[in-house]
Parts: sequence; structure tokens; C-alpha cells
Amino acid sequence: MKTTIMVLTFAAAAVAMTADVQAATIPALPRMAADSPVDERLAQANALQQEAEALFDDSREWKRAARLMEQSAELRSESDPGAYEQMAYAARLRWAAGDRNGAKKAFERAGELALARGEIADGARAYIDAAFAASAVGRAPEARKLITFAEGLAQSPQLSEEQRRELIARIKGQSPAQVTISR
Repeated sequence: MKTTIMVLTFAAAAVAMTADVQAATIPALPRMAADSPVDERLAQANALQQEAEALFDDSREWKRAARLMEQSAELRSESDPGAYEQMAYAARLRWAAGDRNGAKKAFERAGELALARGEIADGARAYIDAAFAASAVGRAPEARKLITFAEGLAQSPQLSEEQRRELIARIKGQSPAQVTISR
């Protein structure tokens, strides 16, 4: 029994000593501070989104709300689904406010953000909407280029048949915008 106690005491001392040595020699892993730049950017993005949403009820403020949503989107990581969502919303606000050029740019950026996350259907929808906006301001060559790109996305094997049919229908002008693009 005396030997068992001595061995246990020695083992406990060895473990304690090993823990002390490890603590002294292994640097602590860096911990993300609560106020890291990433957290600050996300907090800023969320605040801008809330500020924009407060303007939605007043159509005179839609362009301002769109700018705030765009800023919110750009502060987010491309891997954040909110980046695409905010940019797409900004594009729709610009369209509703009559800013077709701004809508086209925002829809294109939303498409880029969606594709950066691998969201092909969302990307294609955004490029189709950008094409409609380009067509609305008389930029037929740009609209054709955007539609051609969206058609290519619509053929992706990663899309379901249902998604493909929906995209093709939108390309053919069967969308809420009901804008057709002549070739």
C-alpha cells in the first residue's frame, strides 16, 4: 500500500510538472478578440442594414436605403449569404426607385457574390435581372452578354431540372419584369 501511495503521488507530481512545463513552453493560441476587425465589420454591416430597413416604408428614401444595403453587403465576407442578399435587395430598391443603371450594377454585383459562394441559381437570377435592367436603359449588347452568361449558368449540372426550367423561363421574359431582350 505504501508503494501504491508513493507511485500515485509521483504520478500526480509528474502530471502537475508536465502541465507547468507545457504551459510555459507552448504558446497560447491566439484568441479572437470580441472587437476583432471581422466582428466590427459585421456589426457595422448589421447596423447599416437596420438603418436601410427603417427607410423601406418611404419610397422617397429608397435610393438612400439601396446605398446603405450596398455598403452593408460590401462590409460582409463574400462567403456570408447576407452579402448576396443585401446586394440583391439594394438592386431591387434601385429598380423600384427608377435607377435602372444602379440596379444593373447592383444585380451584377449580387451575381458575383452568389457565384463566389457557389450559389449558381441565385447568380443566374441576378445576371438575368441585370440583363433586364441593361435592356431597360437601351444597352442591348450588354444585355445580350449578361443573358448569354446566365444561359451558361442555367446549364450547370449542379442545378436541378426545376431550377433550370425556372431560369430558362425568366430568360425568355416570363418573369415579373416581363422584359424581353431581342437577339
